[in-house]
Parts: sequence; C-alpha cells; structure tokens
Amino acid sequence: MLVTKKEISVANIGEELWRFSNSSYTTGSPWTETQFAEDFAQENSEYLFLVENGQWLGYIAYHFILDEAEISHVVVNGQKQHQGIGCQLMKAFKEYVKSRNITQIFLEVRESNTLAQKLYEKTGFRKVAVRKNYYKEPQENAFVMCAKLRKEAQ
Repeated sequence: MLVTKKEISVANIGEELWRFSNSSYTTGSPWTETQFAEDFAQENSEYLFLVENGQWLGYIAYHFILDEAEISHVVVNGQKQHQGIGCQLMKAFKEYVKSRNITQIFLEVRESNTLAQKLYEKTGFRKVAVRKNYYKEPQENAFVMCAKLRKEAQ
C-alpha cells in the first residue's frame, strides 16, 4: 500500500527515517536524524512510503519544482532488497507524480552504485550529467539521471 507523508504517524520521524536509511544504504545513512526531521517538516518536501502489514518496505523522498520532481532518497528495506520492491516503488512513484502533472523526474546516484543505476534505467531513467565529487564519505562522482513522463493524449 502506498502511504503519503500526511498519512504517516510516527512519534520520532527523523530517528525512524535515519534508522531505516542507515540499515538500507551500504554506506550508511547520508543524512542525520535532524536532517531527516527537518526535511520531513518542510511544506515542500514529500515522502511516499510502500507499506505492507504496517512495515515500511521502502520510501522515496522528493520535492516538486514547477512541473518537475527532484528525488533526494530512494530507500528499500535492507532485508527486502533484490525482491523487486525498488522497481515496484519507483513505478508507483512515477504514476503518482504523473497524476500531479509532473513531466520530468531527476535524481543523483553514486557512480559506483551500479545496482541502483540498473533499477533507475529499468524504470525509464537515463544519465544526463555527471557531478564531480558530489558525494562525501567516501568522495565520489554522481550521475544525474532523468525520467521524462509522457502526457496522455487528450
């Protein structure tokens, strides 16, 4: 089941997002609890969760910028990875934002994260740029990827 940020009821959301991310990313969470809490509280930030039996399977954190969406996190439960959940989450996200008249989605991904790149490519993203030394700890380039969403013929 897809659940939006407005439908999530968690006492310490920053801590929960950090814990989930820290156990899911191979390099640990890229953000602190405080950063997650502050981002979640922002009016212009959005989160879409994939939930099953009350358990988070994954989430996507993003922002709308005019007719574009900028993804900051795509996170799948570390114990559920390689089971198609990332693909399911990304496809559901694309349909969700398309219904809100979004025409393009952007994200950054570590140059070494070939598994994530394959997921994004499988779901319609293409590499459009490189950001040199974008990531820290460890320092690494990022690929900027974009998915263009087609508008339905009227």
